[in-house]
Amino acid sequence: MQNAITLTLLFILTLAVFTDMHAHRIPNTLTGAGVLAGLLLQFLAGGAPALLGSTLGIAAGIAILLPFYLLRGMASGDVKLMGAVGSFIGAKAVLLAGCTTLIIGAVLGLAIFTGHLLNRSGFGPKQALLNQPAEQPATPAVRKEKFPYAIPIAGGSLVALSQLGHLNALAGFILGWSST
Repeated sequence: MQNAITLTLLFILTLAVFTDMHAHRIPNTLTGAGVLAGLLLQFLAGGAPALLGSTLGIAAGIAILLPFYLLRGMASGDVKLMGAVGSFIGAKAVLLAGCTTLIIGAVLGLAIFTGHLLNRSGFGPKQALLNQPAEQPATPAVRKEKFPYAIPIAGGSLVALSQLGHLNALAGFILGWSST
């Protein structure tokens, strides 16, 4: 049953990354279906105690990213996606996923910001190789980027799934490895 739970979460994360990269949003239908699937699969796997753990995971996942949403640092779909992740992996694991997500997001954000600074200063990657100044873009001084935060959420979730041993178990199942 755990392999089905892991596969379902990976499928939801894949859809979230795809839609966030292409449409710059994570649909409510996806996050809602994710939460319901997590709750149902956890209940089927472990009954009422697992359902409680799943519910606590939703609350913890939302709590991790909610401050950033309230400060307008991310969209509500990102917060709901982290809640959906919590429904699959529970409160303790979603805390690891959330912390890792924030680290990955900060690193990616810093890389994007640095890239913009380099391009703006006339010393972007292409210009560095050619030792030529870049043309100055005709953009305002402050530029709001669409940052597909589903990518760091997926990365943080993969770290948590790995720590739980679920990725190894799924790989073993898919490849037919024996556990003996």
